[in-house]
Amino acid sequence: MRRILGVSLLAVVSMLVPVSAEAATVTVETQDNKFVPADAPLAAGDTVVFKNTGKAPHNVKSKDGSVNIPLINAGEEKTAVVGKAGDIAYVCTFHETLGMKGTLRVAAAGAAGAAPPAAAPTPAAPPTPKAEEDRTETSVTNEEKVAKKPKKGEEAEETAAEAPPSQKYFPTLALGLLLLLGPLVGMAYRKLMKTPAASGGGSPPAAPPA
Repeated sequence: MRRILGVSLLAVVSMLVPVSAEAATVTVETQDNKFVPADAPLAAGDTVVFKNTGKAPHNVKSKDGSVNIPLINAGEEKTAVVGKAGDIAYVCTFHETLGMKGTLRVAAAGAAGAAPPAAAPTPAAPPTPKAEEDRTETSVTNEEKVAKKPKKGEEAEETAAEAPPSQKYFPTLALGLLLLLGPLVGMAYRKLMKTPAASGGGSPPAAPPA
């Protein structure tokens, strides 16, 4: 009975205690004047292998002091265990001025390489009642303008209808008057041309008899 209870208790404890993830190994090449890859993703507890594939000696010094490898000759490799999460920036102090820098992107244990969740899109804010009222008033105003705008034929008819009687009938009256007075003016002119001059005109006087 005790043995059965002991086995059961051990099984429960093993279920409750999480199993630690197996540590991985990440290789970073220390080539001449650069680290490859310059950004290395890994998890806390992983081992980083710095392998010198160049011809010159290099070292690895992190800004926070968590990684410190004094010297790696050509063809050698040195290891370092990363124990904390976060970004660890490091350099080769021999060639830092030439741009030999790198970063270890250390995630929490068991979360290496996990992409951050995508941010949910922010829904667009609904239009305010004031904006809706302005839009409605603008639409109604435009419709009224279209409805009030007459066509070309209608404009001519409205103009003719609105003209005063003197402007409407003046051309007809002027034409009738011209036709009536034209012959009278012509007759007067011809009569005037046939009438002798009042003084200094007419036939010369007859010569006295001899």
